[in-house]
Amino acid sequence: MVKNFWELENSKGEKTIQILLENAKAGGGFYRYPWLKPSLQKVSEKMGYSVYLANWDWMVGTGVYLDDVNSQLSILQDEIDQHINKTKQIILLVAISSIFIIFLFGLIVNLNQKKRTDLKISELGQKIINLQEEERRYFSRELHDGIVQILVSIKYSLEATSIFLKKAEQTKPAPLEHAETNLVTAIQEIRRISHHLHPRILDELGLSAAMDSLSKEFSQRTGVFVNVTKPAVRKLLPDHINTTLYRVVQESLNNIEKHANASYVAIHLSIQNNWLTLLVKDDGSGFDTSPEADTSGFGIGLRNLAERVEYHSGKFDISSSKKGTTIRAEIPTASFVNYFNQSNIEAA
Repeated sequence: MVKNFWELENSKGEKTIQILLENAKAGGGFYRYPWLKPSLQKVSEKMGYSVYLANWDWMVGTGVYLDDVNSQLSILQDEIDQHINKTKQIILLVAISSIFIIFLFGLIVNLNQKKRTDLKISELGQKIINLQEEERRYFSRELHDGIVQILVSIKYSLEATSIFLKKAEQTKPAPLEHAETNLVTAIQEIRRISHHLHPRILDELGLSAAMDSLSKEFSQRTGVFVNVTKPAVRKLLPDHINTTLYRVVQESLNNIEKHANASYVAIHLSIQNNWLTLLVKDDGSGFDTSPEADTSGFGIGLRNLAERVEYHSGKFDISSSKKGTTIRAEIPTASFVNYFNQSNIEAA
């Protein structure tokens, strides 16, 4: 059944087909009008375009439903929004990655800079220590070879005077006797100071002999028994290692004498598993090793020892209780590999 839409009117009373024809005759144009949509079986807004074919007195037109257009526009907008969101996510990811890479790079640069700074500080500290040791060695030599020799010469002169007076059967004056006694005391004290500054035996015979000498002197001075156990080293350790470990023993014994009230000290030097280990133990009263404890009496000396040992890539540790104190200094043999290998060690 054919329907005649010529008189079809929209809700505004406009005759749709006639308007389309008028637009076509006027040269063509768009016109929006309601029209039945077959797929929905209901009226929907439609945008039409019509042209007039004068030779045949025909009108040809076409159109699209606006809800289809809007639907496609909505789909297209969703796709655009998704693309924009993905682009934003990619940009954000790239930005975060860039920031992370820059941060990581800066961190690496700062760490490397810190390592270089720490190394320079450590090297500067070691240079200062080396200069101090050189000064100690110099003053020790000057005291021993200079002043002590002069005092010994004076001592011989006083002894010669005493012999002369004895042969002349004259009584030795009391001031002369006091002078001889005081001179002997002065020579002994200067020798002790010289030895304390830098023992010649450390340079000449090495760490083992220097530890024995230091322990013997400590026992004679304090009455505290010292037991020293160590390996026999055929080849001497390098000077900086000898000096570092000797200072550990020296400072430890000084602290024991001043603070520990100990009756027994054990000094143990060993080489195992590529580590040179020095232990100094006492049975004294111990002390508080916590960071907040007051160690002003000996803390600086121990910190200096720790810095000396750590410069050689070593480890320095102190443990203490009421039963005594243990000081451990460990230096890897790799830090003096050119001077030492296990074949140079034999049991003492």
